[in-house]
Amino acid sequence: MLRSTKGKIGELLVTLDLLQRGHTIIVKNLKLGHNEIDIISKYSKKLYLFEVRLRQINQQSDITYSDTQWISNRKLFLFIKASHQIQNSLELKNTLKPYLKDYKAISRQLALVHYAQNTDSSYYKIEYVPL
Repeated sequence: MLRSTKGKIGELLVTLDLLQRGHTIIVKNLKLGHNEIDIISKYSKKLYLFEVRLRQINQQSDITYSDTQWISNRKLFLFIKASHQIQNSLELKNTLKPYLKDYKAISRQLALVHYAQNTDSSYYKIEYVPL
């Protein structure tokens, strides 16, 4: 499977999961220079910024939680830098203003998608880890 295809599958699974949890998706794949935020959502007066990572596994029993090797230090730095750009940029605040009304806080999250697929079925589990 191509890397970009895997990324799109992970983002789709996380988007669907967030919608089921009551989140409003504001924007996906927001580019800020060299930085990108995969998903921005709003839920209960809080703005959520997500970096999505998908790992293909062989079976359900292969799932390991809170694995720190999911994201490189450089990618983590760029994600946090992008989140600070959102907090500090008046232009972005004006662009997102309709969605940011009354928001109280920003939460940075790593969405870890554990995904298994074989000829008979597929399985996924999503874990959210605060950054």
